[in-house]
Amino acid sequence: MAAKLSDIRNGTYHTYITAAVFKNMLDSSKYSTGAEQKLMWEGPYTREVGGETLTVYKSSWTWAL
Repeated sequence: MAAKLSDIRNGTYHTYITAAVFKNMLDSSKYSTGAEQKLMWEGPYTREVGGETLTVYKSSWTWAL
């Protein structure tokens, strides 16, 4: 499913994850750092992927190592 989600391109949104992944992520992967922690994901949305209807979240944020 991750490979199919990685093919979605929608404007500035290049990262999509399923609701199950979002639910299991640590807050440090959901929110920006700093004094004003902002949710880096938008959703949930319903989207058809590979013939399945999924609940997904999307992000336009980029991450640096």
